[in-house]
Amino acid sequence: MRYSSIDIMRTIAIALMVLVHFMENLSGEAVWNPAGFGAPFFAFLAGVSYSIWSRSQENKKRSDENILKVSIRRGLFLIGVGFLFNVLVWLPEGTFNWDVLTYIGSALLVLSLMRNLPPAVILLVAAALCLSSPFLQKLAGYPEYWAEGYFDYDLTLSDVLIGYLVTGYFPLFPWLALPLIGFTVGKYMLNGQEFQRERTLRIGIIGAIFIALSFLLQAIHTYLPEQMVVNPLKAWTMFPASLAYLAGTIGMTLFSLSLLHTFVDQNPKWNRDNPVIRVASTFSPHSLTVYLLHHIVHVWPLWIYGILQGKEIDFYWGQAFEVTYSIPLAAIFMILCYFFLRWLDRTGRHGVEYWMRWICD
Repeated sequence: MRYSSIDIMRTIAIALMVLVHFMENLSGEAVWNPAGFGAPFFAFLAGVSYSIWSRSQENKKRSDENILKVSIRRGLFLIGVGFLFNVLVWLPEGTFNWDVLTYIGSALLVLSLMRNLPPAVILLVAAALCLSSPFLQKLAGYPEYWAEGYFDYDLTLSDVLIGYLVTGYFPLFPWLALPLIGFTVGKYMLNGQEFQRERTLRIGIIGAIFIALSFLLQAIHTYLPEQMVVNPLKAWTMFPASLAYLAGTIGMTLFSLSLLHTFVDQNPKWNRDNPVIRVASTFSPHSLTVYLLHHIVHVWPLWIYGILQGKEIDFYWGQAFEVTYSIPLAAIFMILCYFFLRWLDRTGRHGVEYWMRWICD
């Protein structure tokens, strides 16, 4: 079963990521920046989607062994694509950045092994990942890996492993918590049957509580124990993912899914002919393709132009345009991308998602 609420949330997530990357990579830091909201939605929905997919496989009478094999192949596929992406887009020195794709692939591997565990156990693991992350960040010396504002590591086994677990862009501690929570929520709320009004309401209330907790953590940030604070000057940080940030983004994902599931999935007016649903149902199934494509179309020109001008390859990084140009460019990309994706669907051509299914399923 396809849920329009998930399509809308995933489209919002990919649109935010495109906007943020165009602003930061083309223009550097902007006066305002929606960074930090797209990735949590994307990660949470990876868990929700996996719960829906695994249930559909069970309904088709696929064995646990078969589901496990397909899940592992998909996870390894995403990790492989992630490494290839890092090399081709961020250049070889960025191979072990531990970006979104390697993280989501790793999450699929973990979910494939944990999917039959009781929900309470999965949520306890998610809580442990969040609560232990500040201590691990302090222990690993997180700021030392981010001295220049980006993840900088030595090509040693220890740095690579520490980056994967704690200090990279999307390390397992704490980012793995979001897909685990999404998987649990998907099993609890979206069971493919009738509308679970009480369960949906509970998820919305829990989301609101987490949002309130985020505000509380920001208010008491300076009073928290030293071991729980990596950046004493800012309570809300994505790098590293602070407790206030985790609570706030978890709350927003839960509340948003609850709200959309209530007022979109249950409303017959929000059908496939609705313009919003048409756009969302075009972007959502191709979100991986859009993620890869938008980097290529705005990062490669920076590298190529730098080389042609006889400068360092990353000379124009973050200073190619004013932000007043990068925002319209992001909007133009999304519009052109919509028509490109519609063309793919209409002509029977395929994005990366199709090849993942063809290779792994």
